[in-house]
Amino acid sequence: MEKLDDTWHPRDLPILITAARRLEAHGRPAVSDEIARELSFDAMTVARALDSMNGAYLTGKASRAAGHGTIVFICRGLTERGRRAVGLWPDEDAAADFLVQLLEQASEQVDDEDDQSALRRAGKLLRGVPSAVIADVTAALIRQQSGL
Repeated sequence: MEKLDDTWHPRDLPILITAARRLEAHGRPAVSDEIARELSFDAMTVARALDSMNGAYLTGKASRAAGHGTIVFICRGLTERGRRAVGLWPDEDAAADFLVQLLEQASEQVDDEDDQSALRRAGKLLRGVPSAVIADVTAALIRQQSGL
């Protein structure tokens, strides 16, 4: 059996990003018709896409437009997964990359050569480590240092 075509990258993700921008910029619900106009997408396609992401990536409600018989989706917010998908919250990989950047910046700000070298080595070592491992090691270090 053949797989279906990818709809996430060409349709769903741009719709989700546009909804998130509208929610962040205006502080009010994002309506499928407005998103459709902004993206030059078919309004019904946008409403169906938002409805399919409801619960997993966003929260909202579909309703029939009065007198039109068409469906309008009103997006009221994003879930944690939705916020991560559009970049409003970092995912594990971004957090790991950020930690490496912080180590590099810290190495440039210390005067002691041994400290600089240790920070640079730590950054280089972390580059190839999976983000889940970095999260586990960091949590263990925090627990050890705080006596938990």
